[in-house]
Amino acid sequence: MSTTPKMTVVEGGLTDDAAAPPDAEPVDELTLSVTVITPFGGSSDEATRRHVFNYHRVKHIVENAIKVVREDAAGELSQVRYKVGICLARSGNISLRALTKLARSNIVVALLSEHNVNVIYELGIRNLHRPETIILVNRALAQEGREPIPVYLKESAYNLFTDVCDEVCQAVDTHQPNLDWQANTLVPEVKAAIDSADRDLRDTLEQSFQELVDNPPRWLESMNEMARNRHPEGFLQGWSTYLPTSIVRINWKRRSDDLSYRHEDMDGAPVVADANYLFRRIFHIENLNLGPDYTSDITFDRLMNRIQPFITPQDYEDFLNEQIQLMNWIVFGNGHATAYVPLRFKEDSQEPGAKLHPNQDIRGKVYLPCLTAKSTVGDPEHPHSTYLLISFVEQFWPTDHPMHPNNRDK
Repeated sequence: MSTTPKMTVVEGGLTDDAAAPPDAEPVDELTLSVTVITPFGGSSDEATRRHVFNYHRVKHIVENAIKVVREDAAGELSQVRYKVGICLARSGNISLRALTKLARSNIVVALLSEHNVNVIYELGIRNLHRPETIILVNRALAQEGREPIPVYLKESAYNLFTDVCDEVCQAVDTHQPNLDWQANTLVPEVKAAIDSADRDLRDTLEQSFQELVDNPPRWLESMNEMARNRHPEGFLQGWSTYLPTSIVRINWKRRSDDLSYRHEDMDGAPVVADANYLFRRIFHIENLNLGPDYTSDITFDRLMNRIQPFITPQDYEDFLNEQIQLMNWIVFGNGHATAYVPLRFKEDSQEPGAKLHPNQDIRGKVYLPCLTAKSTVGDPEHPHSTYLLISFVEQFWPTDHPMHPNNRDK
């Protein structure tokens, strides 16, 4: 679902310009977490029952009926699966657990079947943390011009859905009359009724979920401004940094073990998500756009290839070997370790004709990378990200070391 300059209504079914899933057979599967927010019906048993039905319609369709695929950088297709749950935040009791679930879920589906303050509040909390949200609005309310959309979300696209139909209601009443929020499975008769009567809702959800894969949404500008200094990728824009500093982002498919990761858990190579100007000067990427408003493809290998000519082969090899060890200890082992081998750049008098760093004030200097902070965003059992805050300490030689600046001319 894409954000548009003004309200966009998407009727059930695929539009003409919607991209159909590729014909090639997927080779793997990825499971994303989905949380549904919906009214609970208050004191009306009939309204509560209707909302329970609507939740299970969405849950069944998303988990079993839609087909969504993604293509990775290598051109391999993978089937995307979803695990759906409900956000049980009743009136006056929106707990930290419920809010945490809203913030961590890969996707939130908002069922706006009536005017409900709690659902709008939950929708606002979600948009403050992540933009991957699908909004479904009751078609009858929309036709009457009474869409329950707050003014702050008027820029969001939304979809229309029809309230639960008689065929599904009759199947539930006959075959699963005790259906409640926490029911884990539907009986075959109720599943068959949903599959038969809810083709429009299925098409709407399939299109919306595929759109999230094909065109990942960005925060609304108002939410982006509010969250900029709270999100790891925007950290450097909200603080003054006095050392060459970068934020490295590592995307994970999941965490296989309780305390550590495996190489196959990684979803692509780690990238520099943001960096201050001092860091960019070291790696000679001063004009590169980084930060939360840009998509980065700056990997460790690309950075090292950039500066390799300015470092002696032995120093370069020593640095790489230690970084591999640190990667295993800190990133995959989820532990702590300290770097001892710095980046050491050639200086003017080191060898005739040597290739030297374009920035003269960096020549002959050493920079030791120090991990100063680490943060994991998202549910480790599902796709999530780890952020590393890395600063480079310059000229760290002891005062009595011959390479210390005070001793070089002696």
